[in-house]
Amino acid sequence: MKNTLLSLGISLLAACLTGCQSYSKYTIDEKPIVKLDNNLLGIWKAVEDTNRYDYILIQNRRDVYEDLVQTVSGFRNDSEASKRWSRERVRESITSDYKSYCDDKYKEQKFYISRIDHGGHNPHYERWGCFMSKVGASTFLNIPYHYYPDEGDGQEAGEAQSGFFFLRILRISEGGNLITIAAVKDPALRYLESSGEVRARISSKMQLPSYYSDTLHFYKVSDYHASIEGSVEVANKWSDKK
Repeated sequence: MKNTLLSLGISLLAACLTGCQSYSKYTIDEKPIVKLDNNLLGIWKAVEDTNRYDYILIQNRRDVYEDLVQTVSGFRNDSEASKRWSRERVRESITSDYKSYCDDKYKEQKFYISRIDHGGHNPHYERWGCFMSKVGASTFLNIPYHYYPDEGDGQEAGEAQSGFFFLRILRISEGGNLITIAAVKDPALRYLESSGEVRARISSKMQLPSYYSDTLHFYKVSDYHASIEGSVEVANKWSDKK
């Protein structure tokens, strides 16, 4: 279980977590409230990661929107894709994305996590939408959780799990380039029936050291966060120098 939680922390994603019990059907806040701390944006690596090239990328809502527009527009430069994407369809898609971006009431609060592994080249998980919550003076990250059991996982077929898990930010360095986190470890969370109950539960237990799993440490290697594709070159150049 320790290795599983370590993988969870390094990825900052729960899709790789088999049989996790510490997830909730609800987020700490019903809707995003806390404005994104821009110090989180950029390329991060985990001290505990055994592959120095693997990393996570944290982007904001505008990054994701502009990255998507560039991707859709790029279809016009691909002969095979252009057969499927007419100019009108490209324009329609970009217009729709722009409207979605403008209408998003929470674009100042949302951030998106991507995990790049296999030597810093493979976007294993892309743009998982997250947001921060304050519980007292402490900051927690609300991270989506999805698990679909396969045969041999020890769970009945169709027993999918979905919800959120929470990471507490324990420390951020003065320059914002070092961050220490820990995952909330509380099986009771999945039985709660509202965000209010989740908040009350975490608030009552958060000071207990036993309420958290392994502590993990991340360091920022670059402020770059414009696109996943661009981040690969930036991150690998940094790693090559080490």
